[in-house]
Amino acid sequence: VQTKATAILQNMLQQVGPLRPLMFAGESGTRKTSTIESFVATLRQEAFSRLDIKMSCRTSSLDVQRNIEANIEKVTGNIYGARNG
Repeated sequence: VQTKATAILQNMLQQVGPLRPLMFAGESGTRKTSTIESFVATLRQEAFSRLDIKMSCRTSSLDVQRNIEANIEKVTGNIYGARNG
């Protein structure tokens, strides 16, 4: 069931998501995860790779950085990309 809040999230993803990083935060049960997963499922797999990072109040910025760095590799210069395979 679409609500005003999910419509706003979907619109933000469609309009801003391709241009800028987004982070959704809010109360549990407000369909943040399912809205984002639906959007990600529409992206071309050959152009995008997916990395799910589960976060909680105990997640530190270092935890996020290590998770990202463990899943990318340096391609050339300052360019990084998803690991092959």
